[in-house]
Amino acid sequence: TDAAGKPLPAGTLRYQSSAELVNNGVWSTIYGNPKPGGAAPPILPADALMHESSSPRAGSGPAGPLVEPMNAPRFGTAGANASNGHEWNNVAQGDLEYACIFALATPRDDSMTTGTDCYQSDPNDFDPLCQNPDGSYGTTQYFAKGYPGLRELGVLQGLGKNGIVSSICARNTVDVGAPDYGYAAAGNALLEALAPVAK
Repeated sequence: TDAAGKPLPAGTLRYQSSAELVNNGVWSTIYGNPKPGGAAPPILPADALMHESSSPRAGSGPAGPLVEPMNAPRFGTAGANASNGHEWNNVAQGDLEYACIFALATPRDDSMTTGTDCYQSDPNDFDPLCQNPDGSYGTTQYFAKGYPGLRELGVLQGLGKNGIVSSICARNTVDVGAPDYGYAAAGNALLEALAPVAK
């Protein structure tokens, strides 16, 4: 994630403070500049994963270049991009491309539940949420999704030193005892921001 601090030992995760987000130029990466002034058009985030689009995008994110939809000849390439798996075709154009995906603690059978991500989806969607470990696709959902949260990021940027940014996608959903389990790092970032107030 772009908002994470310096690489830490495996199993740990720390999000940057509001001051670090400014000093390290993270806002231009995750949010861009929707109102640069004058007649200039909006400046998109440098991280292509943060572009809101219903069609596959091009460019790069923190895990490298975005990867085109993974169709049948490329079975076995599940998780080609560590952030969002890969782009998907979204044939019905009723959803957005994902900023990130994360493994469900327990895969879910969507075959009988309408309205779920993997229920009778178009076979040409190649949705990474529904991609089996062998690279094929089916009605079992293996991953949850996160969208580019530009509106939320705009609010957080406006809060200045009171804004805490973290990822909606949990990096670890299995090892309960690890420091990066679930949203523990987001809670730690909040506590770190509140520490000076508590003194």
